[in-house]
Amino acid sequence: MIVRASLDGIANAISPSIVRTAFSKEIWSDDAREKALLAKIPAGRIATVDDIVGAAILLASPGGAYIPARPC
Repeated sequence: MIVRASLDGIANAISPSIVRTAFSKEIWSDDAREKALLAKIPAGRIATVDDIVGAAILLASPGGAYIPARPC
């Protein structure tokens, strides 16, 4: 999860189901576990880093300043 937080405890977060990285390889490299996981993901596939990077850049930039955050 990527989080942008301020000193008052307000944060925007990106929380995809799972991203295909070395960290999650134990899950997606097992065919049965991957199949069960994919059945729960509306996009029907595991996210890639490229799927997430645009949202992260937006939230970290001045362009994301007006996106409402939630207290954490």
